[in-house]
Amino acid sequence: MNKKYFKLFANCKLVEGYKRSVIVDTQRNEIFHVSNSLIPILTSLNDSPIADVKITYESDDIQEYLDFLIANELGFYTDTPNLFTDIDTKWDSPDQITNAIIDYNKSSNYDFKHVFNTLDTVNCTTIQIRFFDRISWTFLLDILDLIKGKRISSVELLLKYNPEISFEDYRYLVQNYLRIKGMVIHGSPKDVVTRLATARNKEKFVYTDQTITDQTHCGIISTSLFAPTLLHHNESLYFNSCLHRKIGVDVNGNIKNCPTLEDSYGNIKEVSSLKEIVELASFQELWGVTKNQIDECKVCEYRTVCSDCRAHMSKDEIKTAKPKKCNYNPYEAKWF
Repeated sequence: MNKKYFKLFANCKLVEGYKRSVIVDTQRNEIFHVSNSLIPILTSLNDSPIADVKITYESDDIQEYLDFLIANELGFYTDTPNLFTDIDTKWDSPDQITNAIIDYNKSSNYDFKHVFNTLDTVNCTTIQIRFFDRISWTFLLDILDLIKGKRISSVELLLKYNPEISFEDYRYLVQNYLRIKGMVIHGSPKDVVTRLATARNKEKFVYTDQTITDQTHCGIISTSLFAPTLLHHNESLYFNSCLHRKIGVDVNGNIKNCPTLEDSYGNIKEVSSLKEIVELASFQELWGVTKNQIDECKVCEYRTVCSDCRAHMSKDEIKTAKPKKCNYNPYEAKWF
């Protein structure tokens, strides 16, 4: 035992905060809160035997820490630590744009077929369509049918509650349109969170009594929106965790980094390709604003799982201010 070593599993990422730290289990998508005093201990354990570390820190807490990590399957004992290497934190994608937000209301007059065709020009595979007004069942099916044959592989829907569309209808959608990865029905008379089984998985389905009327409702920072995945963790180390390789189409068809932001780069009705737009230096300007550069966020233990938001703030703040709808204080480790 005296020569044994301890290592965190490679998929478990330690993130130090001001008041406390977290271990992000990117395989099970879980977050574990730990004391900051564990940071130097785990750092020493990377290349020193457990017995030596116990002597160095003269702390009775070390074994308690190790028992906690073992019990939660966050690490392991080994005699050969050099055989276990870290996971590379590099991030890249062959897609010029990885995700898109498409907003639509009763005044919108752009064509969804054209939108999906233009998204194909930048290899976009993930989309969120937000309907602020009620749409018919037939219109919804027509839109989903247009996605067939496109590069889009993941679709999230935000739909205004329609009493003519039943829960069973939504079940039919997720079972027959396998690209659907989640649905939120807003303006509902009740709040319900459940999962609907598909041939591949169980997709999140939410009824909420909150009515979402426009794009200003986005940008909320919440633990329910955290993404404790390896992809998100690695991307957030080098890029903005919200806007990097994102494109938005607002209700008027304006092309933006996000529908909530002010700057527009043309209208979707007037372009046949998005390549030139997304390659503009001005379009990519916010892509590199990481959490480590943002006031308060840079000392937050949640910075590699947080969704971030650069909207709802002035031009002077947009590269440095914490999200306006974040109510977490990392200096006190409290939500307000």
